[in-house]
Amino acid sequence: MKITGLECLHANAGFRNFDFLKISTDEGLVGWSEYNESFGGMGVTEVINNLATMMNAHFCAVVPNFRIMEIDCDFVPWHDDFFTVTPEIEDGHLLLPTGPGWGTEINEEAVRDHPPTGR
Repeated sequence: MKITGLECLHANAGFRNFDFLKISTDEGLVGWSEYNESFGGMGVTEVINNLATMMNAHFCAVVPNFRIMEIDCDFVPWHDDFFTVTPEIEDGHLLLPTGPGWGTEINEEAVRDHPPTGR
């Protein structure tokens, strides 16, 4: 499946030009202002990680005529340590993981090694 980012076209004026599936815990197809207002302006950010990417990839793989899936790969250097399998990209395409379930698991020891810091 092809990989791209559409944030620059995702505002109310532009997102309708594309039909794309984004299954994660972020804004989905709700405009940015509605998304922010739904959390009282607390600045809640989207949760994108390798597990979400693998989940999205499996859902997108069964959607007829699917063309574009978003992936975020700009993380801290130790981000991939959190997962047993990381997304594999070949010629601009995400390869579906072949393992059971979503194709990766959370490495809880690595997560404990990097506890969240205060906001």
